[in-house]
Amino acid sequence: MRILCLFLFACVLFPLQAQRFFSLTANVSGLSIVPFATGGTNAESSNYNYSGSSSYSLNARFFAKKDIAFRVGLGMSNLSYTVNGGNLAMHSVNHSDTKGVLGAEMHIRLDKKRRFTFYPGVFVPVTWTGKLNVTDMTTDVKNSYTTGNMRAGLGLNAGFNVRFLRIFRVGVEADCAFQRAFQAYSDATMYNYLPIQELQTNLYGTLGLSF
Repeated sequence: MRILCLFLFACVLFPLQAQRFFSLTANVSGLSIVPFATGGTNAESSNYNYSGSSSYSLNARFFAKKDIAFRVGLGMSNLSYTVNGGNLAMHSVNHSDTKGVLGAEMHIRLDKKRRFTFYPGVFVPVTWTGKLNVTDMTTDVKNSYTTGNMRAGLGLNAGFNVRFLRIFRVGVEADCAFQRAFQAYSDATMYNYLPIQELQTNLYGTLGLSF
């Protein structure tokens, strides 16, 4: 259902007759820096220990005007960490979420043959919270929760790719985003500074096709 909604949104917003060309790219995370706390200077994250994360997505880009691309993406992310509650038992936690992306980019060709491309952009990440698995590490008892919550953020991205064999592209992409835009705005208003500690940063390897 979510994939169908995103597809219909793309078809309405970016009509096919306006497109210059179309590309489809897979992003696989190589590095993620994930914040654990929000709430400004009063947030405490000393009891959280990061264990690892992974993220992958499929992104469609519709070129409505010269070098301007509109992006629609859908993917999955996993985040693992441990929680030490002091006098309480230590727990292992794993998040599995579905993520959508809506964005706009400027694609800058770096050579006459248009083989090398640099693209900065802005995007809105939308996260649907999936299953949360919590394991008591002292008893190995596992509990699973599903909230179904949704949140939206705001971020910047930049990437570089190389075209080969006419239609294939390979490259790298980095982004940083406030995954909870309203929370970041609230913290900035309350504490009178930009809450940098709430930024999530990712580095991806990319592989795609352009038509």
